[in-house]
Amino acid sequence: MIEQGILDKYIDESSFNMNDASRQKTRLVITKFFEYKSDVAYADLTKQDFVDMLSQAACMSINSFLSYKSTINDFIKWMYEQGYGSEQLSRDFAQIQYADINRSAFYTRYYFSDLQDLFSTLETIFEDRGSEFDTFKAAALLIWYGIEPKEVLEILKSNLNEDEDTIENPATGQIISLSKDVSYFLAKYKNDDTYDSRKMGGRVLSYVKSKYLLRSYRNAHLTLSQLSNVQSSTLKIADEHGKQFQWKRIYLSGLYYRMYEYEQANGEISRSDFEVLKAFFKVQDDLTPQRKTDLLRKLSEYQEFKSYMYS
Repeated sequence: MIEQGILDKYIDESSFNMNDASRQKTRLVITKFFEYKSDVAYADLTKQDFVDMLSQAACMSINSFLSYKSTINDFIKWMYEQGYGSEQLSRDFAQIQYADINRSAFYTRYYFSDLQDLFSTLETIFEDRGSEFDTFKAAALLIWYGIEPKEVLEILKSNLNEDEDTIENPATGQIISLSKDVSYFLAKYKNDDTYDSRKMGGRVLSYVKSKYLLRSYRNAHLTLSQLSNVQSSTLKIADEHGKQFQWKRIYLSGLYYRMYEYEQANGEISRSDFEVLKAFFKVQDDLTPQRKTDLLRKLSEYQEFKSYMYS
């Protein structure tokens, strides 16, 4: 645990180019990081302690890891300059690489091996809440199918064809085949006029009349900010079950599953299969050296997911 006065001094001395939001974010990141080993004195932290602490942070990509590590590393170097800790402590942290981090707990917490895993998790977590979270469940299922959050908001009720078990993404014109369970759930949600709610003391609320599939008792057409609030409303109840729902990771779970299916039929995606990678990751621009590097990084992230989920 870092004393508040020390952290205040660091923020004051290091925040010349930071705005208020950046200062607050830096404070929260550092505070949370050292809370992972709050029972160990700062000077006694070992390299393995740091590996364990970084493993508890949500660094699921190389870029997020490097950014997160840079914030902590800057603070640790400042601490050494102020006479806290040792040079060895600072060196131990600096030497940690992305490959050293154990991310298995985060795959378990944030990701889903397939559609049935997501669907059954939603059913289990919200089984005692009636239809209260149906808008969230509908969005989560559609995002798993590869419809991006901003596109999900534009789906009309008429885009769902429950007789054919398909839904059209109006942003792309793509017709997506749905499982029977998902199609049935979305059809019921589409046709519901009311839903259970714990707002205002708990009661049944009426959806606003809307042509859009996703709606609420106030809004006929949700915004991205409102969709984010829908996701945030699940945090506490999901945490009680050891899970967290995040749109990006639900989207990636679906994408990675489709890549895995492709490999089962066509063989492993190689590091030279750039056209295949472009299709999966929706890349339309030219294959510059930087773009190739980015695609290979994403391929590596998929391969790590595959190794954890399907090995």
